Amino acid sequence: IAVHSMKDMPGFFSSGLDIFAIPERKDPRDAFISNQYSSIKNLPLNATVGTSSPRRAALILNQRPDLKIVNFRGNIDTRLNKLQDKQVDATILAVAGLTRIELQNRITTIIDTEEMLPAVGQGALALQARSSDQFIIKLLEPLNHQTSKICVTAERAFLKTINGSCKTPLAAYCQVQNNQLFLQVLLASLDGKTIYKTLRTGDLQDSVRIGN
Repeated sequence: IAVHSMKDMPGFFSSGLDIFAIPERKDPRDAFISNQYSSIKNLPLNATVGTSSPRRAALILNQRPDLKIVNFRGNIDTRLNKLQDKQVDATILAVAGLTRIELQNRITTIIDTEEMLPAVGQGALALQARSSDQFIIKLLEPLNHQTSKICVTAERAFLKTINGSCKTPLAAYCQVQNNQLFLQVLLASLDGKTIYKTLRTGDLQDSVRIGN
């Protein structure tokens, strides 16, 4: 069994591998983190924001084209240390990732999904196994959260349809309301000047269809 952060998973896997369980999804939103400022809109003119995510960069530049995006790599601790060393004025990280390692106290502001639509599968884990290993597949069944699986499946269907990757500035977020699926999807230019966004709806069994 391999356990992955779902938002880091490619649309297509090597032959013989698949995702067989998605535990209950945690908070899918992004967190704004700064030692001086409270939000993206409150950053001073020409401030720097550290992120390696094309999605986050595009959505930030769409709101604030004056801001400077600094390529920010490394694990959570590395990025927070870079922020502490004043290499940038702010950074953006996943709420779920910070919460899982008990660093939610470092969050300055949680960004609403209307302002920054999450990455595909953000907040969810992927439990991957060999497609031929029926013993392991059966073992994983109780760990699956059906609503989370339905929503993430819709988001990943969109990812596969446009053949997106970690280098594509795209976002998708699916929710269940009154036994209906509501899937918001977004595709942006790298500079954030152009954004295409739409809402798709369907029945619970339509997760793949509404993502295509």
